[in-house]
Amino acid sequence: MALATIRPARIDAPPRICYENAPLRLTSNVIPRLLHPLGSTLPRWAAIAALCVASSGCPQPIAPPPEPEPEVIEEEDEFDERDEPDPAAPFDFRLVHMYPDDHEGRVRTCDLEFASERLDVAARHVGRYEDLRPSHRRTIRCGSGDVGIWVDLISKKENVETADQVEAGARIRGRVVKSEGGFSGYLIMELEEVVRVFPTPPFPDRLLAAVPAGFDFSRADEVVGAQRTCSIGYAGRIFPITGITRYPNGASHRMSISCEHARGAAWVDLLFREADQLRALTMTRGAILRVSVITGDSGEADHPIVVYERTL
Repeated sequence: MALATIRPARIDAPPRICYENAPLRLTSNVIPRLLHPLGSTLPRWAAIAALCVASSGCPQPIAPPPEPEPEVIEEEDEFDERDEPDPAAPFDFRLVHMYPDDHEGRVRTCDLEFASERLDVAARHVGRYEDLRPSHRRTIRCGSGDVGIWVDLISKKENVETADQVEAGARIRGRVVKSEGGFSGYLIMELEEVVRVFPTPPFPDRLLAAVPAGFDFSRADEVVGAQRTCSIGYAGRIFPITGITRYPNGASHRMSISCEHARGAAWVDLLFREADQLRALTMTRGAILRVSVITGDSGEADHPIVVYERTL
């Protein structure tokens, strides 16, 4: 008859107890011999467990009952209504270009700076509007000045009376269909309602702005790696950067801007890091910014690539 041998599996686990010869009868003279080597090294529960399995051969390691695993509650990425813009206030439609997934399919408010005449949608153009099948469209501009965005506004036949109220100075609400793909590549929005019409001219004529001279970025290849100043004469549309390898890692958005200098203007492809992406909304005519020159000619339309650093 062999006595139990103790083989520790790991420091924080109870010892492994194995009986070389089985079965073992728990007689009065066996029990003290089992408890003697176990009692001084094992907790009471393990010593008792060793006696219980003594007659069943070589068991698996004895371990305390496993602790229940904590319940993992998966949080659903649901849209929080608190993130919605104020429906009574005009919306900055540049955000649709920056974050299309957050705004497509949602209703937004537009103050009209411009509205073309209502046009019938030809049968050959219906497909660009997917399954909506609008009967009419018009080109409008939401917002004013440098922050205005051109929109392809569509409406259905049953909504023609409302569509006839769309004119410059009106405040309308519409559902964003797509951030691009309309006529001239414009954002597509479906008319929901006309909130009100302002009888007075809504926006003043655009004023000329004196823009100080900055660096001539047609010489950008001479200063790659350095920082230079750009005086914005024109700022284009903001685009998210997705899967484009020409840009350095960490850039989240881009836009084409014109930088004024003493002899004219030069275009650059302006990038924004993720931490600075909302700065793109402040890029308007007359703004002066400091940029780092990345390349001399490999950006959009072979323009120099520069990265936003700070606004002066």
